[in-house]
Amino acid sequence: MSWTIRKTTLRLYPPIWFLLFSITAFLVHWLWPLSFDLPIPMKMISVAVMVSGVVLAAWARATFRSYDTSANPYAEADCLVTTGPYRYSRNPMYTGMLLVLIGLGFWLQSFTALMVTPLFVYVINHFHIVPEEQRLMKRFGKTFNDYCATTRRWF
Repeated sequence: MSWTIRKTTLRLYPPIWFLLFSITAFLVHWLWPLSFDLPIPMKMISVAVMVSGVVLAAWARATFRSYDTSANPYAEADCLVTTGPYRYSRNPMYTGMLLVLIGLGFWLQSFTALMVTPLFVYVINHFHIVPEEQRLMKRFGKTFNDYCATTRRWF
């Protein structure tokens, strides 16, 4: 008798990753506070960064809806969206989430909370962006390659 182990892939959706990293930012700040002081106006800027991240992600999602295509990173793309925030970033939803995490770190005034942001970028790149870009390249070929040549991945 032969035994096979089915290979499974960790498939968490980006908003779940974002939620996990947000909770992690709070936890590491609480467990290992390595704080810095910001004057009140700078703290308000951190709120503006978080709000701009939410607005950017919502604008990107609305742009997908206007094309009647799915924002599900595991679904096959119906079309290549290159308008709205996608003129400036290939991944504005992820960029919006990153801005919220950065703003959160500054709002908490915490180096330790800010240290989770590079890990978030790594996880999103590894589990989402690279596989998505491979599927888009396969589906749209030269059109997607040209888009990549003129539009940055994050900012």
